[in-house]
Amino acid sequence: MLRLIVTIDEANTTLRQLARYWETFREKDDPKTSPAITALEDALWAGRAACVHVRP
Repeated sequence: MLRLIVTIDEANTTLRQLARYWETFREKDDPKTSPAITALEDALWAGRAACVHVRP
């Protein structure tokens, strides 16, 4: 079984910058939370079951 390990440097800063970017460019009909942040949260919480491991 193949495992994917994702390394995130400066995760706190990255999340803040993604949120700030999304607040700036989000349009009225877009989701409130950045899709990039949602995808990262999914990888953190459910990625292990799919053999994806995130290491901050």
